Amino acid sequence: MSNRHRDQTFAVSEPSEDSPFAHRLASYSITREFTDATVFVTGGTGYIGSLVVEQLLRTVPNVGQIYLLIRGKRGFPAQARLDRLLSSGLFHMVRDDAKLCSKVKLVEGDMNSDDLGLSQTDLKRVLSQTNIVIHSAASIGLEADVQHSLRSNYIGTRRL
Repeated sequence: MSNRHRDQTFAVSEPSEDSPFAHRLASYSITREFTDATVFVTGGTGYIGSLVVEQLLRTVPNVGQIYLLIRGKRGFPAQARLDRLLSSGLFHMVRDDAKLCSKVKLVEGDMNSDDLGLSQTDLKRVLSQTNIVIHSAASIGLEADVQHSLRSNYIGTRRL
């Protein structure tokens, strides 16, 4: 069986019986959980987020939609950043599959804005259709102003 279609199941040793999720953690299948799911991803153009998106496309071919929250940055509009991401070397195993790539949908916004900077249409669509949220957005500048880091990482996460 190819890696592309292998079910990734993780066994967790002895979950606490007190946990309301104990029965689900005993045998968690990424493929099962993400099949037909609509996933909202923040930080999808960053290192961790881009790996997550590529892995979802490659290993869970029946994932529903993947909404990527992307903002314009340094003169590059959000769509250009998405196009650059999907044409990068990381996506070499999936970029020629139009069906897979069509699952990735741009949601233009910004973690530092109210309602994530989403239009009312996008906000309603994301809220009504999203099954799973993967939050990997972060400001990781080592010399960044503390207030900027707090706004980006803490307050942005609370907005989510």
